[in-house]
Amino acid sequence: MWRRSLLWSPTIALSWLWGLGFFYAIHVTFLYGLPGFLAFALPNALGLSLFGWIVDRFGPRLGLDADFSRLSAGFGGVVLAYQIVAVTITVYAFATGYLQPLVGALAIPITLLIVLSACAVGHVLRIQDLKALHGAMLLLGVVAALSALRLMPRSGQLPAALVLGPRFYGLIVPSLVGFLLGPWLDLQQWQRALQIRREGSSITYAYAGGAALFFCLIGINAFFTVGLPAGAASFLHPGIDGAVEAQSVLAAGMASIGPAATPAAWLFGIWAAVAVASTLDSAYVATRWYLVMATNRSTNAVFALLPKALVQTPLWIPAAALGIAAIGYRIALPLMLMIAPFCSLFVGYAACLLLKTTRRPAATHDAMLCFLLGSGAAAGAAVGYYAQLSLVMAAAPLLPLLALIPLLRQPAIDATAEAAVPLEVSRRTTPSRADAMTGGATATATGYAGSTGASELSVATGLNGRFDGHWFLYDVMPTYDDTNSVGNVYFANYMRWVGKTRELFFAKCVPDFDLKTTGFFILTRDFYHKFIRETREFEAVMVRIRVGKHNRKFVTLEHEIHGADGNLLGKGTQQLMFVDVASYALIDVPVDMLRGFIPYVSNVPAGL
Repeated sequence: MWRRSLLWSPTIALSWLWGLGFFYAIHVTFLYGLPGFLAFALPNALGLSLFGWIVDRFGPRLGLDADFSRLSAGFGGVVLAYQIVAVTITVYAFATGYLQPLVGALAIPITLLIVLSACAVGHVLRIQDLKALHGAMLLLGVVAALSALRLMPRSGQLPAALVLGPRFYGLIVPSLVGFLLGPWLDLQQWQRALQIRREGSSITYAYAGGAALFFCLIGINAFFTVGLPAGAASFLHPGIDGAVEAQSVLAAGMASIGPAATPAAWLFGIWAAVAVASTLDSAYVATRWYLVMATNRSTNAVFALLPKALVQTPLWIPAAALGIAAIGYRIALPLMLMIAPFCSLFVGYAACLLLKTTRRPAATHDAMLCFLLGSGAAAGAAVGYYAQLSLVMAAAPLLPLLALIPLLRQPAIDATAEAAVPLEVSRRTTPSRADAMTGGATATATGYAGSTGASELSVATGLNGRFDGHWFLYDVMPTYDDTNSVGNVYFANYMRWVGKTRELFFAKCVPDFDLKTTGFFILTRDFYHKFIRETREFEAVMVRIRVGKHNRKFVTLEHEIHGADGNLLGKGTQQLMFVDVASYALIDVPVDMLRGFIPYVSNVPAGL
């Protein structure tokens, strides 16, 4: 398995080698030497490896294989913002860190050409195709980089590192927090991790290999600082923030050497173009994957008014990134300011998603709290950075972690539900309320035409659908249409009302599902109803239903029907069974159903 898993390592490493990793490695190594490189590279590689191990460890229990959007509910805006910032940094760093010192104004059209080409590649390829393509691109890029190292005139010594002052020490904690949590909001990493599991490979091995490879790749860029000519520090320039910017020092140094460095400059350009293109096509594929998944599940009426192709296209991500990069290019925006969100604004969201993955999948994070704390962290980091207050810089990224407190106060995963279903079952099942009603001994598969969420429940039932303890209540007003020739309610309508109440009960208990990708159907194994009294039109009826009991294979629902005077009109039970979609083989009660049903089991104390 490990050999097959490691085939994913090149595309994992390249997808993480965007502008932040590629050019910032040159920046920190030139300014701070080996300590600067290690302070940047180690948290980066470690965070990537830990992401793979944690998703591998906890993913099967959460059923992430088929439904990442359920776990990421509420994070849609921030994960898309993350992609915009990542692509912006990549485009901006490439234009200013390599092209501008070498080709001047041609940097803009060349950057646009590479962005459009990478998007075209992402448009026609799938994530499985990128695995092979990125393997070939990595080979090309590494050969070009090593050749550039060999051909470049070199001084033979590392440039004298600047004094490791307050800014360096102040950036250690932000780097540690930001890069350890960084992969958790990256759609590119989620898409790869889930695809690796679908193929039966190990996410742990793949990401351990990808992290090690990533460390080596940015190490190549660190070695480029050895080849800079004496006096390379003269190519440093302060940004508008007054801090020294060294991302472009390598390209500027090559340009100053003249024709002797031209072959090395072109080879380094190939290496940089590989890093940029592999990030852009990967971002395009991952964003498209997420938008299709999210919009297909959404019930927002706006999506019904817009063409699906417009809603689901990821083109607006690179378009927004190009716009921001163009503004930054015009005002000479320091790359450090673009990096700041990863150790401030995004920290709280990433930490909450990590906690939801490991301990609180059903918990709801406070998005506004994450934003407020993240914004406060950004302001604090800015104060510490400009005033060179290392303690303030170090404390700022810890502030957004307070957003974890509301999640920690919510219940963890129900231990009973976890123990009841083997991991292999949860891996191939996803939340669903597809239902098959049986007539006699023959089951005829029927189901929902679409998803029904909690918001739809309130619209569909008005004030009728509600809980009273373990019971779910639904009010019915019989009319002439419900009666027979002698004026009382026709017997079959009682079963119809029970069926409707059951569906609304399911909608509340298991609000998240996707019928198109469900791994199981719910069959009605048997249905029993005892008639006690009759009722007539315009005599209000209340139907109530609850989970009576359950075992490993079956769930028994109890129902009662009461008249307007409170008298019992009838009662009964029905037993549910669960079968695999493909084979119709009987399976254990899926964990998603147990999580939804447990709070309403009549013989389980409330709050369990």
